[in-house]
Amino acid sequence: MQFPAVRSPSGSLESASCEQDHCFPARRRKYSRKHTPADSEDTLFRTSCQFHIVTPHCLLPLSATWRRGGALAVAALAQTISIASPADGANISAGSTIIVEVDRPNSLSSSQEVALLISILPCEPTGCIDPASALGTVLYSGPYNPQYSSPPDQKPPHQVFDLQVPAWFKTGKATLSVTHLALIGAGPAPMLEYKTVTVNVVDHTKRVRRQRAPIGMDA
Repeated sequence: MQFPAVRSPSGSLESASCEQDHCFPARRRKYSRKHTPADSEDTLFRTSCQFHIVTPHCLLPLSATWRRGGALAVAALAQTISIASPADGANISAGSTIIVEVDRPNSLSSSQEVALLISILPCEPTGCIDPASALGTVLYSGPYNPQYSSPPDQKPPHQVFDLQVPAWFKTGKATLSVTHLALIGAGPAPMLEYKTVTVNVVDHTKRVRRQRAPIGMDA
């Protein structure tokens, strides 16, 4: 499929073609590194040449579909959450209560919170499991209602959860994940995201024993 001449990143005009749903100039030019049609997979440019794309491959017209999708992407980015506590790499005790703070930036974009799920899953010897594949033990499942601090401080809207880690939970590295579901835009469109931190789970009873003074040293 042939398209009118387009302007490449180098500033010259080239004709563009589509083959196997990948867009690239009909006349290849030299760039800082070699580009192949497969590169478009990595840069999310796998279309039927209906997007306005500035790449080493081609520059093509912007479709209304892309504009709507881009607006949703911007709105979703504005609603994305972050885990403020615990910090990545923090120690938590099995059988203890932990504080999980989930922040969400303030935004004028239209959105509606649906649900939040907080879970913890031990890591395998080969690495930690993606929460999209397995969540593990669910510590919280319910509404999410982030608010500003009172009195106001520098924090964005957030919500704090006091959650109990099971006493039987396996010690070692674990993934604490937050699954967030919201509706964005006028459609609306669903937005599902996962945020994680890696924590170290320690045995609460061992920590207590280490903190006790040796026998005969209590005085």
